[in-house]
Amino acid sequence: MSRKELCFAVSRPARGAGGRTEAEEVVPLGDNVWIILPAYNEARALPGLLGDLKALSDSLPGLRVLIVDDGSSDGTAEAARHAGADVVRHARNLGLGRALLTGFAAALSDPEAGCVVTMDADGTARAGVALALARAVLLGGAGIAVASRRTPGARVVGVPPLRRAASWAGSLVCRAALGLPVRDCTSGFRAYSAPTLRGALEAWGGELVTAAGPACQVELLWKCLPFAGKVSEVPLALDYGPKRGRSSTRLLRHSVEALALVARLRARGFLPKTGNAVAQTWLGGR
Repeated sequence: MSRKELCFAVSRPARGAGGRTEAEEVVPLGDNVWIILPAYNEARALPGLLGDLKALSDSLPGLRVLIVDDGSSDGTAEAARHAGADVVRHARNLGLGRALLTGFAAALSDPEAGCVVTMDADGTARAGVALALARAVLLGGAGIAVASRRTPGARVVGVPPLRRAASWAGSLVCRAALGLPVRDCTSGFRAYSAPTLRGALEAWGGELVTAAGPACQVELLWKCLPFAGKVSEVPLALDYGPKRGRSSTRLLRHSVEALALVARLRARGFLPKTGNAVAQTWLGGR
């Protein structure tokens, strides 16, 4: 099978009357929806975000919210439990990639899980994006849905110019080098169907995520694509105000990590240990 035969349908959000997107319409969903929030020292941001997520329970009857506290020292786990969320805690900081793997394992232990949503825990996006992402998977048939900063209807506020340029350049490089069929390859606001994640985990095991930092989002997208079928994008409203003043040194380190990861993936340095036919066919056509 050639690479062209392994193409992916990418849907964009349709806008209805009054400029509302379909994802903004409240539609009850049946399958359990797990929202995974990796968190590191986010005790101040979590209570408000968790309160907003709890309000989605009428639209998402099977909603489960899980905080993966990645070795925080500011009482993140206690704040999350006080707000009514389930918590899994790493004894020390292991990085975003490991936190996501921990969350996926917990969600997929639920046999009725239909969708796994990932979000940043810093309050930079409103809880409603989780509903839009879950709807794209459970009602729209997407294997992966990405909340994008580069889709019509998206809004970005307060992001420093250097960070915005780095994000734009990173997505451009990933799309060109890896053939990723989305506009925003580095967004951490996503939803995966349970079958997509289970297929990827079966193929890759613990090597589904090897990058520790934000580059793991690119790695996840690339390794999950063979099992997704359809990929959707919904607009993301991002307000970076809560993160103002954070070090640009971290941005440089993460950018270097991402470029190194792309180079390894481009060279097909990662291969499924299980010999999964779907993944091998996809990689063989790259």
